[in-house]
Amino acid sequence: MKKLLLNLFFSCIASMALQAQTYTPTKENLEARAAFQDMKLGMFIHWGASSVLGHGEWVMNDRNIGVQEYGRLINIFNP
Repeated sequence: MKKLLLNLFFSCIASMALQAQTYTPTKENLEARAAFQDMKLGMFIHWGASSVLGHGEWVMNDRNIGVQEYGRLINIFNP
């Protein structure tokens, strides 16, 4: 039984290795890769009064802070 399982295991590994070596991307795949490389990606950083407390944008919800109390943070915020 062990030999059968080992043979099956190694057959699966060999099969996967052969498939990995014979992969050729399609024309559409190559075009998509080129388009992705040409894209200009950016990052949006949200930085505001919530950063004063250092606990992210959900700080009002997480700490049950009221709107008026949260509004006072803008006086402390110094970008």
